[in-house]
Amino acid sequence: MIKNRLLHDVKNRGLSAWFLSAVFTAFYLVLYFTERLTPIAQAIGLDSKWTLYGALYTLAVTAGGIHVIRKYKHNRYQVIRTVTVIVIQATFAFSIPLLLKFFQHPEYYFSYFWPLKMEYLTPSYIFSLPLPFIIYSILGSALLVPILGVFFGKRWYCSWVCG
Repeated sequence: MIKNRLLHDVKNRGLSAWFLSAVFTAFYLVLYFTERLTPIAQAIGLDSKWTLYGALYTLAVTAGGIHVIRKYKHNRYQVIRTVTVIVIQATFAFSIPLLLKFFQHPEYYFSYFWPLKMEYLTPSYIFSLPLPFIIYSILGSALLVPILGVFFGKRWYCSWVCG
């Protein structure tokens, strides 16, 4: 018997990989073009299909991160980078915006900066935010992004934040 047969089939574009890609494509089509996921989200206490998607995405990032940490446990850089990705996704990209919405505040994603979130520096959007968010947006976009770019290279955001 071949060990890890299904895993190799997925990695080598076998039948399992095609099936998995069809499942993901169908999920995204249902997510974007129907409202079928909204009742499921509401049934488990979430307000919309997008919150459900955020929860599933956060779980996927965490599961993938655990796999990467196990695989590269002897590489300190990979472990730190992966833990950073998991923590940023779970807090800044999912939990904090969810809590802000829960407390009747505007949704704000602390992991986005201009130019990745273009409207964060447009006057009509930025002046609708509370003062701490305005300060964070300006400092993050004008100082943090360039400084991190100098020290960690041009791909720091997608490597450390997006994963």
